[in-house]
Amino acid sequence: MEKHRLKFEILHDSKNEYAAKLDLVHGFEPDLKEVYLQLGANLEEVNGESSWTLPIPTRVVAGSEHKILAIQYDADYKLRPEPEDVLSVLP
Repeated sequence: MEKHRLKFEILHDSKNEYAAKLDLVHGFEPDLKEVYLQLGANLEEVNGESSWTLPIPTRVVAGSEHKILAIQYDADYKLRPEPEDVLSVLP
């Protein structure tokens, strides 16, 4: 927020606890976990916790009354809304 001088809050969900409540996380089957480990991708080390979950990329825009103005999510992390589309929902 400081780096980009944002005037709004950003939710940081380091353990995916909030995302899990919204059913916006996915886990890893043991076979896939083993593949990740063989490739040197240890999510436990990278994320600093042991859940072996990843959040589904999600953008939620909430208004001042905590009313959700827009939400977008897709398991494909490459599909992201354009900044103009996100900003267009703000009052």
